[in-house]
Amino acid sequence: TTIVSIVDMLTIQPIIKHTIEINPNAVVNLKGCENVAKENIPAFLYGSFSGLALTVFSLVPSLASMLGKSALPNISHHFAKGDMESVRRQSQNVLFITNLIAIPAGLGIAFFPKEILTTLFSGRTAEIEASYEALSILGAGVWFISLTVTSFSLLQSIGKEKIPIYILLSAVVVKTVLNFVLIAVPSVSINGAAYSTVIFYIITAVVSTAYYFKTIKCKIGFFENIVKPVYASANCIMGAVISNNYLKEHIGHTPAFLVCITISVIIYIFSVSILFK
Repeated sequence: TTIVSIVDMLTIQPIIKHTIEINPNAVVNLKGCENVAKENIPAFLYGSFSGLALTVFSLVPSLASMLGKSALPNISHHFAKGDMESVRRQSQNVLFITNLIAIPAGLGIAFFPKEILTTLFSGRTAEIEASYEALSILGAGVWFISLTVTSFSLLQSIGKEKIPIYILLSAVVVKTVLNFVLIAVPSVSINGAAYSTVIFYIITAVVSTAYYFKTIKCKIGFFENIVKPVYASANCIMGAVISNNYLKEHIGHTPAFLVCITISVIIYIFSVSILFK
């Protein structure tokens, strides 16, 4: 995430500033900027995006990072001994746990960005309005950044420390180009940084995960490790959306959101227990 943050820090504000200079009417499409002076809009949008949206986006990968690092010693030990069967088994387990956490979390962020930001940053109405769409887009990337963190840890465990560097350098070129292309579009603006971030992590996740499992000569287990968690996650999100839409009319937005989280967790646990019994 550090390299992504650096790219955003260096590009977002200059691009938005330039866009406003050549097209003053571009500010009309910018949510949350109604009471912000035109010269302060680039800093305001960047601050809202990095301070709110990216903060929430980074929470799930932090947990995935802990899971990945916890697996390093055992996988390194078995790999050094040449016990590839144990390496494959534990790698499958790590991938499974990562998906079990990241997929529903990403869908939750994608479907409830405004509710999440309002709950965590109540009172910052303008910043929430400016960044909730970007957070919704980033929700689609939660799974991929979590896979990236996990796969990079796994690659490190088998002595492939340089591979993540090559993957990151390749993907950051794409991220940088997309920032310049997308953020300059007035109707996209700060959301362009979210789109480019998601694409960045799709590239790093797919390449690193595929490379790792090819290296240890192990199948990813598409049905068990991906299809089933996606199905269980879809069930819990559907329950969350239905319950939230019903309850917010009766008990208010924030209480309804908190209740719907509880309901979705129960549905998810039930779905997982059925699918993996």
